[in-house]
Amino acid sequence: MNTYLFQNDNTILLTESTSGIVEKSNSIDALRIIVPKLYDETYEMATFDGILEYILPISKSNGMYQLTLADENYKEDYLLYTLPEGTMTTALTAEVGEVQFSLHFVKAELDQDGNTIERVRQSVAPAILKILPVASWLSPSDAALTSIASLYLENKKAILALAELANIINTSKGDDLHLNIEDGKIKLTANGTEIGDGISIEALNQELVLAGGSSPDNGNISIQQI
Repeated sequence: MNTYLFQNDNTILLTESTSGIVEKSNSIDALRIIVPKLYDETYEMATFDGILEYILPISKSNGMYQLTLADENYKEDYLLYTLPEGTMTTALTAEVGEVQFSLHFVKAELDQDGNTIERVRQSVAPAILKILPVASWLSPSDAALTSIASLYLENKKAILALAELANIINTSKGDDLHLNIEDGKIKLTANGTEIGDGISIEALNQELVLAGGSSPDNGNISIQQI
């Protein structure tokens, strides 16, 4: 579990890190955001919508989650936010390394004259969320441990590594096909999320034509993008 405090100077501080986050893991409890209830002695943060924006370390792909207010009275003076329940967080943990994330709190309201007022509070610098490889579970134990303790830990880490691998297989194995109209590709999906590069409809159509010949009487299948 990694807990971050969004401070009144709009910086993000890591206050608690009790366990590592392994690549492609899927847990909404792995990341928690704490925010003081009152900002600048004026604004009640519970009335704002919280958004977490992230950038992956290798591909530089970005994404976002709308945060869920899990506890409106955390330690009396704070709000506790988590990732939304039921959300696939494997996108956030897809790559090993340091994921950068920023926080945005936004609110739109009407003044007494009916004019729209947009209020935005955001972090001044990104925070870091470290994503570990599955192999980290298999690092050697401390040489100072007794043989029994060392053996226990080695077995424990092997079990944890297998559990992570099982989770990766479960969340990344293909279970359906999806036609993506925007890029004109047929893609494999896992738990509703697209995986892989997909197959171009145009390329598939050409392969089918080449395989069967050009005559309309030879059973060709023509796929057209609309």
